[in-house]
Amino acid sequence: MSFDSTGAVILLLCYFNAQSNSNLPLMPTMSISQLSKLSGVSAGNIRMWEARYRVVEPLRTSHNRRLYSIEQLEHLSHVALLVKRGFKISKVVGMNQFEMVERLERTNDPETLQELIVSRLVIQMAKCDIESIEHTLDDCVLKFGIHITLGSIVLPFIGRTELFSYASSEADVHFAVTALRRKLILGIESVPAPSVNAQSALLFLQKGEHYDLMLLYTSYRFKQRGMKTYYLGTNVPAKSLHNAIEQKKPDLICTYLCPGQKISGDYFFLDKSASISGDAAIVYGKAESLQTEPVIHVMYYADLLSAKLEWA
Repeated sequence: MSFDSTGAVILLLCYFNAQSNSNLPLMPTMSISQLSKLSGVSAGNIRMWEARYRVVEPLRTSHNRRLYSIEQLEHLSHVALLVKRGFKISKVVGMNQFEMVERLERTNDPETLQELIVSRLVIQMAKCDIESIEHTLDDCVLKFGIHITLGSIVLPFIGRTELFSYASSEADVHFAVTALRRKLILGIESVPAPSVNAQSALLFLQKGEHYDLMLLYTSYRFKQRGMKTYYLGTNVPAKSLHNAIEQKKPDLICTYLCPGQKISGDYFFLDKSASISGDAAIVYGKAESLQTEPVIHVMYYADLLSAKLEWA
């Protein structure tokens, strides 16, 4: 799974639709690339479905650029889920939204239900409906438990919306991120305390970095594996990190890189991060002392998503 070098798409349409809290239809504002990222449908398939089945019919600008609305995003997401479930698209296009949602909700397949919820969260964020995001997440915890909610709903949602570094200053984005952080912290606190002799991991974000959703999720997964976690948090100066390593002597040190980001030269014991590709990544390694360069391991977002967790 690859991402733009600029990092998060920070999308969203709450940024574009000032009237999003009204009952008026939302104006088409999304490009086909944004629609593709948020729906999970390739741009090629969108064009094909548009031409053959008129699944979505975009507004065209004077330069013939396609623009799509939030309603079209919702419709396309439901069509894609039904097609994935084995329905023929020729049959799906004849259904209205109510029929599509009803069929998806009747399924006994947990994966389909979870994908439907992820799509629902994307739409709620696009509409700046923060209260609904909170209710949806709370319902997920009640229905699936916190661990499935984090691994099968929150993590895919972060990836779909590319909230790896939420650079937008829009308040609604930060409200949504706060809701996700609360669930991540709930997950961390729900894991039993590790044993006294357990391996330990120290987690941090380098100076200037403030967005820690993925680092919190990594902390949760470390703790799930019975490890002690020392969470230094965000915007950690190199000197403070050095002091913490000497004091705590962790078995692993861990940080998170947004797409295209590198480790600052001040964090000299992690300078092998220069070889990391442009995808979102967790970087971790053993540091016996500040003079000993650790073996650096890189785990990309796609590995987290597929649960290929081979911690050193």
